Amino acid sequence: MTTDNSSTDKNEPNEEQEIDRSIDIAALKKIIIALQARTNSLAVAIEKILSVPTNLNIAESILQHSTCSVLEKNNNIIFLGDIEQKTVSYCDNNFKFDLEAFENYSLPSEHLDECMATGENKLTYLLHRYTEDVLSKLFSDFVNNPENYAPFRATTSSFQESEIERLNYNLESIVEVYLYKTISILAYRLDAYDVALMYHDFVMTTYSGGIIEVSYDSGSYFKSEISKKNTEAANIGAKPKQDFRKKKKIEYLAIMNEQGFTSYADTATYIKQYVDTDKTPSYRTVYDWVSKADKKDFS
Repeated sequence: MTTDNSSTDKNEPNEEQEIDRSIDIAALKKIIIALQARTNSLAVAIEKILSVPTNLNIAESILQHSTCSVLEKNNNIIFLGDIEQKTVSYCDNNFKFDLEAFENYSLPSEHLDECMATGENKLTYLLHRYTEDVLSKLFSDFVNNPENYAPFRATTSSFQESEIERLNYNLESIVEVYLYKTISILAYRLDAYDVALMYHDFVMTTYSGGIIEVSYDSGSYFKSEISKKNTEAANIGAKPKQDFRKKKKIEYLAIMNEQGFTSYADTATYIKQYVDTDKTPSYRTVYDWVSKADKKDFS
């Protein structure tokens, strides 16, 4: 393999995801479309946890169930059961895992720091992030359209007129609790466990807010929560990897200067051929580190 030291082209290629896409799409489709049957005791226990708060919990905390009359208590359970069924139907009808979109899905390379920090398989990580994005869009599409709440409202066809205002008073918070619950369980059944737990956190936060009658701007609040959680996860065990990257960037920049290369591509090619010849770091990673080091970025 030869190098052209006279090259002055430092233009960087488009960002590419360093993930092997050679997977069995048919098998993946079977997993995505047909939710896996989970009948063992552990799976049942996990789904029970993700199903908290229960209808009765929500009735007690948001609708003050214990202080209601017998008729009102009955109306509470009917009302919440109807919302639960409609939420499940909404998610069933609107959750779409587009395999073609997934095959073309990519993340900026810096997002893989979280994957590296946790030691997760890159393809699995990418699959979970795509699932998270699809579920996030599912939720945001719902809450950003006020008309979506209309079918969930208590109506005079089911309840006495005097009950309508009481049942609908905290409708948005109640619907969002059920939406988060349903999404959490859906993510779990898709094996995206971190996403399932994240949405369960959202359930409990919204539920607690409903108890004390605090309203949240769900979009901005949970966007900041997701960002914070991702940052915390990325920092776990990241220090050794940061030190390694810094060391390698310094080493690669020195090689570029010593060999007189003026092209990042030539430098990366030389390093992979004569210095770091193992599978990792990949050519793309070496190229990226050389480029950043040349720009005084040793982080």
